[in-house]
Amino acid sequence: MNAAGVRAALRIARRDALRAKGRSALVVAMVGVPMLGLAFADVAVRTSHLPPAVRAARDLGATDLVAEVVEPFHPIAQVGLDGWADAGTAGAEPVRPGGQRLVPDPATVLPPGSRVLPWSQWYAVRVRAAHRVALVIADRTDLADPAAAGLVRLRAGTFPRAGEAAVTPRLAARLGLRLGDEVTVAGTRARVTAVVVRPSDLREERVYLPGASGPLNTKGAEVVRWGVTLPPGARDVDQVAALNALGIQVRPRTWYFDPPPQPVRGGPVDAESIGVTVVVVGLATLEVVLLAGTAFAVGARRRRRELALVAAAGGSRADVRRIVLAGGVVLGTVAGTLGVGLAALAVFLGRPWLERLAGSELGPLSLRPLELAAVVAAGAGTALLATLLPARAAARQPVVAALTGRRGEVRTPRRVPVVALLAVAGGALGLL
Repeated sequence: MNAAGVRAALRIARRDALRAKGRSALVVAMVGVPMLGLAFADVAVRTSHLPPAVRAARDLGATDLVAEVVEPFHPIAQVGLDGWADAGTAGAEPVRPGGQRLVPDPATVLPPGSRVLPWSQWYAVRVRAAHRVALVIADRTDLADPAAAGLVRLRAGTFPRAGEAAVTPRLAARLGLRLGDEVTVAGTRARVTAVVVRPSDLREERVYLPGASGPLNTKGAEVVRWGVTLPPGARDVDQVAALNALGIQVRPRTWYFDPPPQPVRGGPVDAESIGVTVVVVGLATLEVVLLAGTAFAVGARRRRRELALVAAAGGSRADVRRIVLAGGVVLGTVAGTLGVGLAALAVFLGRPWLERLAGSELGPLSLRPLELAAVVAAGAGTALLATLLPARAAARQPVVAALTGRRGEVRTPRRVPVVALLAVAGGALGLL
């Protein structure tokens, strides 16, 4: 391909786009809207994927690891942060003579000097405020402790101490709570001193009672957890095996940045999802090509004399075709670039709405250059496809007829209606 000819075609296309501003804006809008949707989805999904440091802060606070009882005194084999399997012979859980459930003590296997903080929580706990009652999650994490920094975000008030409570905004709205009001949590009275937000779950209804002791739910729906701060020199991953032997699942901070190998699980390919995606993308591309192709065809028709002058000056059919195709590349690139820019701006400005929709706070705005460049290339490619037929028609027009303003002989090849009828029949059969 002649590089000089390509540059000349692009310059001509750029001047024509600036001269016919209305038609250019129409094409940019038709091509840019789908590219805006693609780029918005890409940026929103990437922004929702939290960096390891953010995930660790939301799950672990400032501790080195979180330990949670999953199978009391039964060895487990842990796989990554969330997976585990029973690694020993299951038996009856140990209980005290009074019937109270026993749980292992992680301090017995942790290095000396470790700081173990109770972060247990109970489900379906009755909370009463005035004449309103709700069943919520009760958590006894001491949010005022520096080790809990990052678990929640303080919206109003001060972190609670013993005899005080913190509530999430949704629970405060449900019970009509304000700072200074009193609540009764499973028979324990406390004064509300803070409204806190859990970044990992904005819809949650939870109350924090630091220093609470004894069961808050008689049904025993308790998750026994600890936040653990290790002494200097101790490695968090070295504690996994010993805690797993007690039936305790571990979330070490190191695994957030350097996750262990995961077993490869082969699963069936979701052919239905792939098929739906292909159909949706294909139909969207086809619609853009058809709509934008009409606009390009009108533009090529209005430029008949200009294109005929190129041919009369010695330009070949390929040169004429290249000029029309260059118009698609120019407008498609502009449409893709505008779509990417508007998508990034929409995600940035629409963050509160996206967070409400997702139910959790997003991470930092994430722009992947290669992925966004692919969206721009898709816009240029879609517009290029839309110009194929107009470019072919413009290259085949009679030069003399175009210069004199005559349309020449207009005839539709017989194969065009035949192909159209076959396409309609094939689509009808596909719907059966």
